Amino acid sequence: MNYKSRRFLSDLTDSKLDISKGMVSKLCRESAGKTEMERKKIYADLLSA
Repeated sequence: MNYKSRRFLSDLTDSKLDISKGMVSKLCRESAGKTEMERKKIYADLLSA
């Protein structure tokens, strides 16, 4: 699953964002505990990076 997430983020940002497997795992764990509004803000921040 981490590979697919890393690939998706890389493709989405034209390879500008290439995060580690550990970071993907951490983001998944952290986002699971967030509210929907908090998750939307995190995703928007990632897309604007």
